[in-house]
Amino acid sequence: MESGEKREFAARAASAVSDAAAASGGMAFDQCVDVYDERPRLAMHAAARDRRPACLVAAIPAHPVLIRESGHACYRRGVVALPESAEPQAFKAFEHERWQSAARVYDAEFGRLTSQIAPFLLDAAGVTRGVRMLDLASGPGYVAAGASARGAKVTGTDFASEMLALAREQHPGLTFEVADAEALPFGEGEFEAATMGFLVGHLGRPAVAVREACRVLRRGGRLAIAWWLPPQRCIPFAIVTESIRTRGRMDVGLPPAPPFELFGDPAMLHALLSESGFSGVESVEVPMVWRLDTAEEMFDAYLNGTARTAGALRRQTPEALAAIRAEVIARCAPFRTTRGLELPMPAHVASGIKP
Repeated sequence: MESGEKREFAARAASAVSDAAAASGGMAFDQCVDVYDERPRLAMHAAARDRRPACLVAAIPAHPVLIRESGHACYRRGVVALPESAEPQAFKAFEHERWQSAARVYDAEFGRLTSQIAPFLLDAAGVTRGVRMLDLASGPGYVAAGASARGAKVTGTDFASEMLALAREQHPGLTFEVADAEALPFGEGEFEAATMGFLVGHLGRPAVAVREACRVLRRGGRLAIAWWLPPQRCIPFAIVTESIRTRGRMDVGLPPAPPFELFGDPAMLHALLSESGFSGVESVEVPMVWRLDTAEEMFDAYLNGTARTAGALRRQTPEALAAIRAEVIARCAPFRTTRGLELPMPAHVASGIKP
């Protein structure tokens, strides 16, 4: 590798480690070598706590990764680390409580955005008439409804009963079941296609959920996963995160979890699918725009209609929360149009086949 490439990868790796530490409940990530089947791996260490979070090592032959060996930086092909929550049950309970409370605001404010991904997910999963399909994290049922419109035999699931209450109201006649994506109540090979719309970044153990999806698919079945591109591409995420960082506190005691933006990197999403048993992994970028009337509406949507971001906002002091709100409104100014706010929120959809 040329020296310029080394500097670029070193900078990216250092930035990723720093971001991961900040976003994962105070955990610091040490880059080191741990030989397993003669492969280097990235290992995580909890600096502030006497514990070692679980870590899934995923092989990506095409991506060189910076590691440190005896104090010296070197580059080898083959591994990235996909972290899991050190407290998966605490994180799951937090997410569940938030989505139970946020369901109707999410539908009213984010539904106009996240529903845009439905046709891309369905295409990537190969959903056509007669296909038996499982929709994970159905929420208010946007993807499930799209699958039904194509003639698929769809079962929608979510762990938040309040989300499914909305889905049943809006899509009577479709089947929705309360289910935990990490422990699905279905048999092996029961479905021919599966979708995960904006789920993986809300899981304490994303690889467990993807392996569960693989289990319930028949051979040749496809799984399609959607997640947001990095915050620098998804303007609302960048605006809210930077507003909290500059006017409030990032470390507010949320349960530790993998970095929210982890799967914004296509390589990480590909690794998640590959290591969970899928082959023929491919992805497509999806341009999406979130249209709102005002910046105040956007702030309130995050405060009342999300999980982690709402948790971070609600743990600020009243003075800091007011300052963050003013900062968000100011940062939205460049995105005002005669029709209101138009905020780029691109995503990507990755899919794979169960061999």
